[in-house]
Amino acid sequence: MGAGIASLVGCAQLTDQNPSMLLPLFKFFGEETLYAQIYDPSGNVRDFHPVAENPWWSPQENQIINIAKNDEPIISFTNSRGNIYCDKRSNLIQQLRIACESREASEAFKLSAYELIGDNDQILHHRLKSIECTADELGASSAYAYRNSIAIDLTWRLLERNTVTMDASNKLALFRANVTANFKDDNLEISLGSMSTDDFTIGIDEITRIISNEMKGIKTVNQIPSKADLSNMGGADLSYNDIVQAVRMSKRQEERIAILIRSILLSPRQGIHFLENYPHNAQFELDAVNIIRQSISLIDIEDQLDVEFRMSLLIRKIISASYPMRKGETIFFFSEHLADFDLIRAQIESALLRSNSFSVNILRKEINESLNRRNSRRK
Repeated sequence: MGAGIASLVGCAQLTDQNPSMLLPLFKFFGEETLYAQIYDPSGNVRDFHPVAENPWWSPQENQIINIAKNDEPIISFTNSRGNIYCDKRSNLIQQLRIACESREASEAFKLSAYELIGDNDQILHHRLKSIECTADELGASSAYAYRNSIAIDLTWRLLERNTVTMDASNKLALFRANVTANFKDDNLEISLGSMSTDDFTIGIDEITRIISNEMKGIKTVNQIPSKADLSNMGGADLSYNDIVQAVRMSKRQEERIAILIRSILLSPRQGIHFLENYPHNAQFELDAVNIIRQSISLIDIEDQLDVEFRMSLLIRKIISASYPMRKGETIFFFSEHLADFDLIRAQIESALLRSNSFSVNILRKEINESLNRRNSRRK
């Protein structure tokens, strides 16, 4: 972790939508490593941690801001028109509220914003809304994962505010990843890992009660099969219109790309025809479609094994092209739609094994369950 004064060098883009939150990136004098801020329970900068993201936007010389530990954090975002804001949090509260009120603002953006500037009621309201949206767009299993991620965040905050000594606080920072909070049905189970309850002035029962009360408005969601599904179609049964309808059913660009790849695997002629007329232009979709188009001429469409082999070579490349905070969703949708093809399944499993991304980790259990479901269908 860095020490001393950190200088703003740019911001990383986490999504191609507007408005969206950006990730401020910093450097320390004499270092090349990029750092992001870590907040303390009061919302100020507790520390900095190294990140692998690259700046998407860089400030002009007169826009460079210096901060240190315990300072007010720097926040950054784009509004609905794509204008970039980057400054100390207190200077951008009004602009961020205006961005949240725009018609284009997603629930994910609103939640991120109100986590920075909202009161407890506003934060809880948008957490509930975000879980509903996650269930609609990613399915129930992802909504459960998101609910657990909120529970672990609340657990960390309660523990940080109730450490007995500075040593206990440092120990929590070191072993933070070992603390878990998971809902089993509607019962919350919390584990402190290698830490002891003696390190805190609050017990597990009290933490469980507080979090359960705060999240009592969140109801479990029944698993609903995706309507965007080509699993029962193939070869002569799969028409161009089937592909178009399946893509239209999906709200997420990551799933639409998975459906496109599946259509090429099931019926190369129809799938490639759809590829040539692919209708969506979100940035990840454009990148993925270009990756596929660059290799499509090498495919022998009369040889099913060659089609699967050629497409399998693209899977890791397409996953790498996804936004860091969407990588987990990309792997999840690929497992849902493509894991019944052996060569592609191996690439998905390899990508899952190699990744330690936060977005992958919160969906790791659901991705493995999806891979197992697909495996059982093949038997």
